[in-house]
Amino acid sequence: MGAAFAVPAAVVDQHLRLCGVLQLKVLLLLLRQGRAMSDQEIAAFLRQDPADIRDAALYWENCGLLRSEGDGEHTAAPNPEPAAVVAAPAREMAREEPRRTVITADSRRFTRAECAELAARDNTLMSLLHKAQEIIGSTLTSMDMQCLTALYAYYGLSPEFILTVMGYCKSIDKLSMRYVEKTAASWQEKGIDTVPEAERYIDYLSRRHSNEGQVRAAFGINDRSLTTREKEMIASWYGELGYGIDVIRLAYERAVENTGKLSFAYINKVLQNWHREGVRTAADAANASARRAPVQGGETSYNIQEIEDRVLADFMNR
Repeated sequence: MGAAFAVPAAVVDQHLRLCGVLQLKVLLLLLRQGRAMSDQEIAAFLRQDPADIRDAALYWENCGLLRSEGDGEHTAAPNPEPAAVVAAPAREMAREEPRRTVITADSRRFTRAECAELAARDNTLMSLLHKAQEIIGSTLTSMDMQCLTALYAYYGLSPEFILTVMGYCKSIDKLSMRYVEKTAASWQEKGIDTVPEAERYIDYLSRRHSNEGQVRAAFGINDRSLTTREKEMIASWYGELGYGIDVIRLAYERAVENTGKLSFAYINKVLQNWHREGVRTAADAANASARRAPVQGGETSYNIQEIEDRVLADFMNR
């Protein structure tokens, strides 16, 4: 404890559950430095936008834990008045569960009154709630407000990221706050917590959903959902193997001809063997009479029947 600095008790007692990650970083940096720092200086140290630093510092100024030195500089208040600290939600700390590193549903974290109190002093949260209401198209319920406030004020996710998650959930007709919270948790576990990362992931999910739709139509699957394993195989066919639906459909036809039924495992084996043997297009796959040997012009042909015979033998001997 030789190298230590003091942190006001109010930070833990009344604000730790409410402040965002950036807000806490700004306060700890100022407390550690023990001197006035400008928005630009703090932003450079934390690698953040100066406008976000100003908003974070303003939170603590309103609570009486920071003071402005003018010209955009801030310093820790030497003796913060208890009366200046905004009252925290009326819950005993001992009854609170430990903060989770992964978002989980917890509708008890904020009451509607607490959400309203936080929004009244935080314009960013107020804007988030208004924009979320526009996406939903109806008045926010208490549960909606609790989940949104927790995502923003407790877990420190940016409003833009939260709204991006909401937009995705709406696009797949699963716009409930519980599903939004679950989706944000899943993405956070994957390391996705910024808008650019979320947009890239949404684009990937959209392509994957489209590919699965093509396969369902080609295979005539109308009465059930795809299993997780089937979805993984479809993703590998389009991604790792680089095949389109025309080649995949041919593999499906071979599976039905040879086994009399739809078998994802058989189709997967056929496609993997085709890829290993150099089959790249539907024209290659349809050329069943050719053999894998140099032909005129330096091109390569394939003995598709031989490949399929090996696949069928492996499949039947499993």
